[in-house]
Amino acid sequence: MRIVVQFDYQTLLYLPLRSLALPNIAFIFPHETSALPEHSQQIILAADAVLAEVSYPSTGMGIELGWADAAINRLSAFTSEILAFHLVCN
Repeated sequence: MRIVVQFDYQTLLYLPLRSLALPNIAFIFPHETSALPEHSQQIILAADAVLAEVSYPSTGMGIELGWADAAINRLSAFTSEILAFHLVCN
């Protein structure tokens, strides 16, 4: 059995985060301009922090969080943090 979850991440996640307008913070949203897969490993390795919305787990997300975790543990100069959260919508 295959379960398909529809999640409007553009409206429920990207727009609220983008509207925060935090100084010196640049959010990178991999699917903001295209729904095509994007090679994210270099983006993750260059990031100061990784923010992951984990309500709908996927293999790709697990791989990306693994890259971030491995970079934190491997590189002493890499001071990034990983923050995973679950989005609750009413």
